[in-house]
Amino acid sequence: MSMAKYPQLVEHCLAFQADDLQVRQEFNLSEDELGVSPDQKTKFIATTPESTPSAIRNWNAGARISSGIFLLAIADDLVPNYGWDDQLWKVCGSERFEKRLWKITDSRCISRLTLSSSDILPRHPMLTRALYGSYGFIFDPSYVTVGPDDEWLLQGLKRNFIRDARSVQLHHAVGPILDSSGNLLCGCSEARAMREKTESQMIIHSKEWVEVAKSNLRKWGVLWRFIDSLANSGTIANQILAFSAHQKGSQTRALHILLSLYRSRELRIRNKILLTQKLVVFLLRN
Repeated sequence: MSMAKYPQLVEHCLAFQADDLQVRQEFNLSEDELGVSPDQKTKFIATTPESTPSAIRNWNAGARISSGIFLLAIADDLVPNYGWDDQLWKVCGSERFEKRLWKITDSRCISRLTLSSSDILPRHPMLTRALYGSYGFIFDPSYVTVGPDDEWLLQGLKRNFIRDARSVQLHHAVGPILDSSGNLLCGCSEARAMREKTESQMIIHSKEWVEVAKSNLRKWGVLWRFIDSLANSGTIANQILAFSAHQKGSQTRALHILLSLYRSRELRIRNKILLTQKLVVFLLRN
């Protein structure tokens, strides 16, 4: 909220596991399941503890108590740039009543020191109310931790509703996002970067939940899963996102996306050779 240019237009909806006393103390929240913080700036909802991590349950619960035109998923290891709300409005406002999902720059900051291009995986997407109403969730609840961003990418490419808002940056940390003085630990300044994951980050990426994600994603054909594997491939990934944004039909086939890459004048011959190599290896393994 403090990083918003127009905080009076931002609705902060906080969802957390009911037995998380640290969150209640930090925001001075009551023991109720549903309520508003004493300063009236935060609506909150507590979710019931289960045997699985609560991240997706919490995001979806927070969405249920929201009322805004846009829904933006932010975790406790992210901080947006100042004026993020104004930036998003300028990029996305004209399509606010359409079924849309935007990819924002949200990869961990420490990785951006070595990677030349951002990826297109919507880890922390922004949705319109129209798209949320169509699906009924921020993240598909059939996933436990990892994987729902891959699901959104494939759904968005197939149904042509994913768009590019990577000009807006969320600072994303490995470990805590802020130190005790409020300084960023995200990795934009490598001297302050934390390199050890928190306990919750390690749980989220455990092998058990990765296997659940792989099982869910098998419903997509092999070509769609190959396209998903290209989400971090720089120039190729950028072309995939650009192609999708210009499609006018209700659905696009995976084969059409792949053919568009080979026809693209933006991709050099070496990119197309690399694409072919990746495809052959992927098909042999799958």
